[in-house]
Amino acid sequence: ALVGAVGLALLSARSPEGMDPGDVWGVAALFCLANALIATFDLLCEGKYSELMREARAGPEVLTLVWSCMQAGALFGAVLTGALVDSAGPRPLLAACLPIVLLAVWRTHAGDLPEAPARSWRSLWLKTRSEPRLFLLALVMAAGSLAVAVAIACLGQAMCEAVTYGVSGALVM
Repeated sequence: ALVGAVGLALLSARSPEGMDPGDVWGVAALFCLANALIATFDLLCEGKYSELMREARAGPEVLTLVWSCMQAGALFGAVLTGALVDSAGPRPLLAACLPIVLLAVWRTHAGDLPEAPARSWRSLWLKTRSEPRLFLLALVMAAGSLAVAVAIACLGQAMCEAVTYGVSGALVM
């Protein structure tokens, strides 16, 4: 979580006007750190609310509430981001995220989202083997995402489109 906060802080400190084409990979790495924070919190929160669903017998109501709030937040965020970035650039938006990220890092390190570690690698392997088709689907989706990311980063426009359409078609089948 702390790594993501550092990535976001460094992104908000950079001026887009003063960057040259050689800075693209550095900025991409900082965005990667910030997205690692988002992915970590997503997993922790999903684990916590699935635990709540098991314990409190809340059922689909919790899931519906969580997904409704996430979609409403995503819509609001997209509209706000578009308007703000067009008028003021990305720095104020990134800087506004810093207090929220620091609060999340603080509360996570304080133990608000406790996650019990897996008992062993063997238990993780057994869990994987209990649902082989689901594991295979997740593995194929991850490989497809990696292939598209590498194509975008390293290949030309035509090859990038071919890889993207090929991976999308393969995943649909």
